[in-house]
Amino acid sequence: MICNRCDRHLLGNEYKDHWKECSRRRIVVSNARTIPKDNLAKAQRQVRRNRKLLNQYRIDELNKNKQVTVGTSWVYSDKRFKRLRYPVLKANNFKCCACNSTEAELHIDHIKPVSKYPELAFDINNLQVLCKDCNLSKSNKFEDDLR
Repeated sequence: MICNRCDRHLLGNEYKDHWKECSRRRIVVSNARTIPKDNLAKAQRQVRRNRKLLNQYRIDELNKNKQVTVGTSWVYSDKRFKRLRYPVLKANNFKCCACNSTEAELHIDHIKPVSKYPELAFDINNLQVLCKDCNLSKSNKFEDDLR
């Protein structure tokens, strides 16, 4: 048998006593102090916890002045949005509210963006019809009601 600490070849039951006396029983960590093997798990948990706290602090600092947004893909696959789509198109005579185009691909746009106001995702008063070009240029940066 071979010791997994010092790679010494052991015969018979010699490994039982060798484990207690192995020259590599203590493990050195990065700050040059030794930690017994049984306390290693605790030390590793402390290092992970400190890294996690540091990473969270960095994320908080990056997001300090940014507005938090949420994903919007869930809205468009929801049945409630699909039911609202046709009445909104019909109310606006299948025309873009910005450029009055009827030939272009029409989108249903949220006046107040879902990424910033998820509670208004299915409010019919928050929906307007825009052509693809007008909708993509508006993005979620503007909250203009073009109706």
